[in-house]
Amino acid sequence: QISNREEGIWKNGVRAIKIINKHCWRPQKDFIARIIHLEIDVPWFLDLKSQNHGASYLETESVESGKSMAWGKVKFVVVVPCSLVQMVKNATELRAIVDIGHTFLQSRQELLDSRWMHKLANKNGWILVSSDWRGMSNLDLPMIVRTLVADPNGFRSVRDNLIQGYAARAAIQLFCREALLDINSMRFDPPIHRQNHSEVRYLFYGISEGGIMGGAYSALTGPTGLLDGAILGDPGTPFSLLMSRSDLFPGYRDLLLLNVYYPRHVRLVVSLMQMAWDSVEGTGGFLAPPVTEPFPTTLIYAGLGDSTVTTIGSEILARAYSAETFANNPKAVFGLGIHRGPFENLSSTSGSAIYTELLYESDALSIQYDKTKSGDVVHNDVHLCTRLDPAIQHQIEEFVNNGRIIDPCESDGCIRSKAWC
Repeated sequence: QISNREEGIWKNGVRAIKIINKHCWRPQKDFIARIIHLEIDVPWFLDLKSQNHGASYLETESVESGKSMAWGKVKFVVVVPCSLVQMVKNATELRAIVDIGHTFLQSRQELLDSRWMHKLANKNGWILVSSDWRGMSNLDLPMIVRTLVADPNGFRSVRDNLIQGYAARAAIQLFCREALLDINSMRFDPPIHRQNHSEVRYLFYGISEGGIMGGAYSALTGPTGLLDGAILGDPGTPFSLLMSRSDLFPGYRDLLLLNVYYPRHVRLVVSLMQMAWDSVEGTGGFLAPPVTEPFPTTLIYAGLGDSTVTTIGSEILARAYSAETFANNPKAVFGLGIHRGPFENLSSTSGSAIYTELLYESDALSIQYDKTKSGDVVHNDVHLCTRLDPAIQHQIEEFVNNGRIIDPCESDGCIRSKAWC
């Protein structure tokens, strides 16, 4: 619906709101050359009064016709690393544009605060892009609290907003492919040195909630060819399982207990919500067998001992993808085959997936025993440490830069004594 460059849709459909230029004087400390805040017009499938976050639902006529009845405005941010700016000595070529999916109830601001990700982008020549997960960002927290405290039926609004969020993200991804590098706010003197347009890779990288939602988003966009690959960090499914086994759950359980009488009722409500949630997560509407549509080559990683997103859910997701593990994975995963050697020469929609686990021995052993008196899981740092692990980062670099997936566990079996990071 929006891919029509002849009509110049990007000329007026995307606007720069704020441009922040930074210094690139210190190679070991300065990673970002420019931050660009943009606004884009996207097809709008929610009711017309729902431009702001809140109770809003899919517009029936749009859903039935498959065409939006209006246009909405969505904000996103672009981060350009110092290594791509020609004023910097030995500037590198642009290798990839990576769409970053933020974590639970965060926003695109998370990308701006992630110095480790800036360093990775600067090292490899990646432009980073991020937008809010509409329906599950910090702006949606009031609606989520209302749903838990007073109106469980309001979960339909959360689901419908997520569907709109997927549509908005696909529109942003299309813009990145077609016009991002040509807009005025992306101009440098001299310009960014890039490879042939066909050699620049376009990928999605989601962590935690970003990985959970990213499974559905990347599978949904699979037939379009918008993504050359997807990386899902510490994801899982189904959401009802992840919630009840998470160290984040107690606060949300207590909110639900303001609405129902007993903890058993909480389980029933969460399970009923899952029926609506199935349509917006990876194993529900998009990857339930038989898989008849292509999806991008996908790299999935998780940490054994994770107190925030249980690895049980990560392994369920990997099975839904019919993923394989490498031979040096720290344990055999039921239902997954073993792949020998690296994944190479993969097409963008090969329908292939690799699953990697890191074993944090102390945390994995204690997580089934480390609970409070109420039975809640005690927090550890596995969920954070996996994304910062050098072996996982190297695996991601190879995948983003070269389209190949290597075994990060070859030298040490991906065994760590404890999550220190």
